[in-house]
Amino acid sequence: MSHLRSLPVPETVIVDYDAGNLRSVQRACAEVGLAAEISADPARLRRADRIIFPGVGQAGSAMATLNRTGLADALRQVPNIDAFKKRGVDQVSKQFQAELQELQTQIKSFISRAAETQKVYQAAFKFEPLVGEIYHLYEGEKGNFLSLVSPSEWNAKHLGSFRLTSDYEWERQ
Repeated sequence: MSHLRSLPVPETVIVDYDAGNLRSVQRACAEVGLAAEISADPARLRRADRIIFPGVGQAGSAMATLNRTGLADALRQVPNIDAFKKRGVDQVSKQFQAELQELQTQIKSFISRAAETQKVYQAAFKFEPLVGEIYHLYEGEKGNFLSLVSPSEWNAKHLGSFRLTSDYEWERQ
C-alpha cells in the first residue's frame, strides 16, 4: 500500500505570444518529464502553477504582443498558489480516504479472524491439532468443542469447520 500514490502535478504553461519555437520548448519539457501546455489565454496563465516564457531576440516586439494580448498582465500577477494548494488537498484527501477505507476493511477482517480463532481456542478438545488439518467446531451442552468428526458423520450443532494455519490461526473453511 502506497501512502502517496500520486501527488498533484503542478500545472505548467508555456506562454504563446507569437514568438519563439514553442514546440521545441514543449518537447524539451517532455524530455525531462514535465508536461507543459502551450497557451495564449491570459486566464489559463493565471491558473497555472508554473509559467515558461520562451526567450526571443526581439524583446520590444515581444513586449508589444504581450501587452496587446493581455498576457503581460497575467504574467505580472502572483501565481495562483491557493488553487494549487486546493488541488493538492483535494487529491491527498481522496488518497487518504481510499487508504482509510482499505484499513477499515483490513481491521474488520482482522477482528473477524481474531474472533474466530479465539472461539476455536476457547473450545474444549483433548488432542493436539496438526497444522494444515481441518477440524470441526460443535456446540455442546457444556460449551463448544472441537472434533475430528465431520458434520456429515455427526448430528450435533455444527458451528463451522476450521483449518489450523502455520501461524496457529484458525481459518474458517
